[in-house]
Amino acid sequence: TTFVAQTAVVPLTGNPQLRFQWAAVLEDPSHSPEDQPYVNVVVRNVTKGIDLYSRRYFTNDPTFPGWKDYLGGSWKAIPWQSVVLGGLSAYTGDTIELRIDGADCALGGHGGYVYLDGEE
Repeated sequence: TTFVAQTAVVPLTGNPQLRFQWAAVLEDPSHSPEDQPYVNVVVRNVTKGIDLYSRRYFTNDPTFPGWKDYLGGSWKAIPWQSVVLGGLSAYTGDTIELRIDGADCALGGHGGYVYLDGEE
């Protein structure tokens, strides 16, 4: 598993928000779901120990209807997903963390890529 993470303190502004976009490209070896490559996106309030946003998809996960096929279907992509988390004023002064994990298959032979873009 490889990940990128960043933390920030929720500011004392009137209506703080977190905005980011993410995408993933995962190889599809047709393993069982627990062995497939996956992407995991989590926004966690570190101060309070709660998740504010959480999405996890394994390759060709049927819970995501927008998969795009590449190279004859051997690779699958989740196009850019825009996320806006509002209502963060309830967490003023708390530290939040945005973390995105990308993992190869559990058997070690198939890969994946994740992409993250944020806004100030």
